[in-house]
This record gives sequence, structure tokens and C-alpha cells, in this order.
Amino acid sequence: ELVANTEPNLDDLVRINKFLQAHIHKGGNPSEANKSDFGSFVSSFGLPEKHQIVIRLNDTASEAVDWWAQAALREAQAGSDTAAVSRLLDLAADILGNKDHPNIIACRDILGNILAENALKSALKIQEKDAMRVASSSKPQPESAKKSAEAINLEIKTAVAMGCQPKHESLKQAKAISVVLENAEKDRLAETVLMNAKEMVAKDEAAAAKVAGIPPVGPASDMADRIEQEAWAMIKERGVPEEHPTLKEAMSVGKSLRDKDGERKRLLAREKRLAGK
Repeated sequence: ELVANTEPNLDDLVRINKFLQAHIHKGGNPSEANKSDFGSFVSSFGLPEKHQIVIRLNDTASEAVDWWAQAALREAQAGSDTAAVSRLLDLAADILGNKDHPNIIACRDILGNILAENALKSALKIQEKDAMRVASSSKPQPESAKKSAEAINLEIKTAVAMGCQPKHESLKQAKAISVVLENAEKDRLAETVLMNAKEMVAKDEAAAAKVAGIPPVGPASDMADRIEQEAWAMIKERGVPEEHPTLKEAMSVGKSLRDKDGERKRLLAREKRLAGK
């Protein structure tokens, strides 16, 4: 029932340590206690710490801890759901309030390995899906890289929250994949700006081809402004490095449009001067 998470009632099995503390005489053996204040003595009276009932209950609880920890260990080795194994371990620890039982520690180590390996497997699958999206699209996929990195980081965070060591080798590999995708997001954002810049150049050239004389001044500079605005938005809002080579190339494309507009302005001015002679 605990593995299936059907909410079994286990209240009678847990917190045996607190039950014992509540029924063991405080301050040593009650036969040796000061009884001058008999009322106080009676109110604090409990079993001696070495009483056979106390020892038997403590031994029985220890056996229960061992049994549940072994059960968790078997489930972990069998590849059961990690959340189910964690519930078994929590129960074993709650019986006597002891999370450092040898079998609990051994099981958590195995569970940690399973969690880390699962996180790495998930990271590889997420990376593969991202690569497929990129391969099937004609445009960069920065959002895919961003969401993929976030998904992997969540897998790592969940594994650590469930007891996996943060420095586990498999988690390190998963984090490395996440970092690759985070960097890919920046690269793809820069590629998006460059692609848009090249599209604007093509649009400008197509518009210029339809004009018999000198193309109008202004549209190319407007396009250059848009390219620069998009580039700076990527730098300030999305964290793309200002010195990113692809982003610099996009800025260079914008500059070429601005230069082209300047050339058209000079040609129109020259044309007007010649027409005035």
C-alpha cells in the first residue's frame, strides 16, 4: 500500500522513540529518585530506561526499521518508482526518528544513483528532441533550447531534493548538457537577428530593383534601426554577449544598410545638383 501510495494508516508504527521518551522516567531510575516532593515524583514517574519492556519495544522497533529499510533497498534495486522508495525510507526513518540507520543510508545511496542516472537519461532525451526540432526547422530554435535547459535543470533539482548528491557524476553530465543548451539559446538568438537582418537586405534589394532610378532614402536606415534595436534587446533582455560574433555580423549587416542609404542620399543630392545646372 505504501509503494502504491494508497495512504495506509501507519500512525501506530511511527514515532516509537517519542512514545518511549514519554514513558521513561526522567532523571534516571525512579527507585533512586528524590521522593520528598511526592506529587512531583508521581507526575514524572516512568519506566526505568533499562526496563525489559523498554528494551523489548526498542529492539522490536529497531527490527521494524531494518525490515522497512531492507524493503526500500529491494524496491530500489528492482527499479521501482523513486517516489515510492522514498516513502518507504521515510517510514523506516520515522519509526525511531533515525535517518542514519545503515540500511537507510545504503538505500539512499542506491536511490541517489538511480535518480542521477534517470536525470542524465532524461537530459539526453531532451537534448535529442531539441536537436530534432532544430533539424526539422529552417529557423533557429532559441525557445526550444531555453525550455530544454530549464527542463533538465528541473530534473537535476528534483533529484537533489529527493536525496541525490549534487556532485554526483551523472548530475554533472546532465548539468553540462543544460549549459550547452543555455549557450545554444544565446547562439540561436543571435542567429535569429542575423537571419532577420539578411531578410531585410533582400527586401531592400527587391524594392530597389523595382525603382527605375535611385531608390528612396530612408527605408534602408529604418531597417538598420530595427536590426540594431533587435540586437540590443537580445543583449539586454536575453543575455546574449555584446561581442557574440553572429550578433556582430548582424550589426554589420545593419551598418551596410545604413551606409547604402547614405550613398543613395549622396546620389540624389548629386542628381539634383546636376539637374539644376
